[in-house]
Amino acid sequence: ALLGEIGPVRRVRVREPVKDEPLPTLEEAERAHIEAALRRSRGKVYGDGGAAELLAVNPSTLKSRMEKLGLGGAREAKRRYADG
Repeated sequence: ALLGEIGPVRRVRVREPVKDEPLPTLEEAERAHIEAALRRSRGKVYGDGGAAELLAVNPSTLKSRMEKLGLGGAREAKRRYADG
């Protein structure tokens, strides 16, 4: 990868919240998004097909966000999400 290279743009369909439905906090939304990537990667954080690649972030950045959000590190993710 080239320095500063940006991955492919992905379009996602976001469900509009129901009127008066409380929105998740940014932290809750980030945690859910990281957890979804960890489930998809079966707990793999680094390398090809890992959550960092799926989220297009540096693996060390993902690791620090996981720790801040209480998701543990790479070993904990592998243990928690390896079985799908």
